Amino acid sequence: MGYTHYWYRPETIELPTWKLVLADITKLVEAFPDTVVWAGNIETMRPELSEDMVELNGPDGKGYEPFRLTRVRLAKQGERVKDDGLWFDFCKTDRRPYDLLVAASLLVLKRHLGKGVRVMTDGKDSDWSTTGTGNTPGPKTFCQKVLGYGFDYIVDGHSELTTNK
Repeated sequence: MGYTHYWYRPETIELPTWKLVLADITKLVEAFPDTVVWAGNIETMRPELSEDMVELNGPDGKGYEPFRLTRVRLAKQGERVKDDGLWFDFCKTDRRPYDLLVAASLLVLKRHLGKGVRVMTDGKDSDWSTTGTGNTPGPKTFCQKVLGYGFDYIVDGHSELTTNK
């Protein structure tokens, strides 16, 4: 096992909403205090940030499983949509340095899709709050600093990211 984030999302994220998600995640990547890469792009090793997908990982042992978020969710063989119409995804980060960016990206997704997405984590609210590992801020603090929002979310007792309003 390993430290993991889980989310249930719609099959398609409408283009205007996706552009907002992509713009915010791009700001986070640019402000991220460590290097992130896209495993599929050996030449530049830059993360994939496009009209179709966000994909990133940590470099050289600082990553674990790639974080992939696509605008249109393609079903894997044998996979079915859940009863609520949402599709399941996850990313196991093992708490490696890029976990901050993965969790912050999921907070962005929650911000722009609201009740249209469910985000869960193996972490607690304290893991997402004021301090992460070492001197690194937690995802809520990182989003608040870079995007101006983040503190209005909590990880509740059921490990789900919700608004605290």
